[in-house]
Amino acid sequence: MISIFYVFSIFLVFAYANPSIVWNVAEKEISSLDKLISKATDKEPVILFFFDEFNLAQFSKHASVYSNKAEGGSLKHLKNVIDSSKGYAVKEDDIDKDILTKDFVTIFYPTKNNADLSKSRVIIVYVNTWTELDTLPVAVIQRLGHNNYIAILTDGVVQTGRHKRQAPPKPKEKNLYANMTFINNTHCLLFSRRVIFHVRNMSELNKPEIYTYTLPQFIPYNSTEKLATSDCSNYSKSFTLDWSPKASFGPHNLTLQSLKLVLNLKLNKALGWWGVDKMDISAKGSVIEKGQFDRSFNGSEVEGYIEGPMLFSYACGQQKPFYFFFPSEVKDESPKIKYGISFDQLQIQPFQLKGRGKTMLFTDDVYDCVPFISIAVWMFLVCAAILLIIVFCGISMISSLKTMDRFDDPKGKNLVVNVKE
Repeated sequence: MISIFYVFSIFLVFAYANPSIVWNVAEKEISSLDKLISKATDKEPVILFFFDEFNLAQFSKHASVYSNKAEGGSLKHLKNVIDSSKGYAVKEDDIDKDILTKDFVTIFYPTKNNADLSKSRVIIVYVNTWTELDTLPVAVIQRLGHNNYIAILTDGVVQTGRHKRQAPPKPKEKNLYANMTFINNTHCLLFSRRVIFHVRNMSELNKPEIYTYTLPQFIPYNSTEKLATSDCSNYSKSFTLDWSPKASFGPHNLTLQSLKLVLNLKLNKALGWWGVDKMDISAKGSVIEKGQFDRSFNGSEVEGYIEGPMLFSYACGQQKPFYFFFPSEVKDESPKIKYGISFDQLQIQPFQLKGRGKTMLFTDDVYDCVPFISIAVWMFLVCAAILLIIVFCGISMISSLKTMDRFDDPKGKNLVVNVKE
């Protein structure tokens, strides 16, 4: 039997998006991932492994797909699990997040390892590293106690479309938002899949250093956590995110002790437009050039970063990093080190929209950060127009060429061409 890792490497050539890997199920039974999840039972549960860094290219690399030995590389335990299953396939499909917010969803925490999976229909496992990807499936299956299951490995991005996000005032541990940054003060909502800290060190011109660190997520169901707060109400006031990671990262193992971000909102009633008009950023740690940074940004510095029309929430799949830095001591010289904060799958709603009961909802009216015609589309249209103009000019020049219609006759008189001709 051909190894599954070789099948994945072949599929990689034809895939246009990050597919999902499904195993322990016959390929003919896979119509869509949503149907597989909706049909899950406690006798045959579905295990969802969400791994942000997952894609087939990296998967093939860590699994040593192109090695002659084909032992699975650093994913040998996962390879044994998949090869010994009923069947496997690669499915290019999205998962609807509404399915994952049901009461029958259980989140498996490897550190706690005390969840009762015997009555679980859908089990969510968040994978943080490639090492965990090799060991977690074995641990979860052992915890489950039987081999009658269906497993799906995906990149953690679920299809949200333009559906309303259900945001209970006090999300339970089983809720999908349990491993994401989420703020709900019953007046305003903020949601983000990940918040990332960026460092761009250009002091070494021969080898510039660019590295990132994913900040810890705020657990909304933990009532003792006060790190993500908001006094936002009716397009005004602010959201506050306060991290204390005390983590080392980057090539020099520099530390980030703390980072605080305050997003201050303001409504322009004349234009019917709201947005962030001020950002307060403070940070401490050896990764910061002078050990500490504390500054407010307003006016043109934050204009257009997060904004939207009234009664519209703001959403962005990959928010551009907001860079901040110490002013250069030399006039007209750009700073050597820049720091930045970016949001992944960000959505902000600075007004109240209630659904059934006391449930807060995101509105279906969304102002997206991606314009109607993106930069890539404009580049294609401009390049296509230039090529069409070149082709048109070339055809026009060729069609205007005229050949001679009279020639010399060697047996007759020489051809005389008048000046006028």
